[in-house]
Amino acid sequence: MEIPKELKRKARSREQFAQIFSYATLTLIKKIGFLSRKLR
Repeated sequence: MEIPKELKRKARSREQFAQIFSYATLTLIKKIGFLSRKLR
């Protein structure tokens, strides 16, 4: 069965989005941890 190009592209962009989102979340957590350590 042939997978439509549009579906492939959507799946790829969703994977990219997930990666970017998790990366952003990680950096955000690190920043918050760093700031809270600084404030103490």
